[in-house]
Amino acid sequence: MNNLLKQITPNTKGVIWISPDIHDVDSFYFKTMDYLLNGLYSSTRISNPEASDLTLVGESFGKPIYIYAAKEFKNDSLKNFFSLFDQSLTDDQKIIWISENQTLEGIYDKLSKDFTSKITLFKL
Repeated sequence: MNNLLKQITPNTKGVIWISPDIHDVDSFYFKTMDYLLNGLYSSTRISNPEASDLTLVGESFGKPIYIYAAKEFKNDSLKNFFSLFDQSLTDDQKIIWISENQTLEGIYDKLSKDFTSKITLFKL
């Protein structure tokens, strides 16, 4: 796998992956997303090959883990993703944002401060 899996802990509530390659089985993170979701990522890709974003829920360390993958940043879609678990997000939990070539500059100001404090940027 890769170093991303080492970042997933019992306190990881979600993973955000923004990349034009979310449907590319050869992309660096595709196999990791599929692994985290026990094959659900690849089966969803097969049934929705043209989807520009995917929101899926799996299990990690016996707890739900929320995955959001999108070809590009969409503020409304991301807010909908956060609404899935915002009531249950605790102080010690984190959200991993996979950054391939982008920074979060300009994105943080579009998100609630409650969420920006929880985001851990993961770069290649």
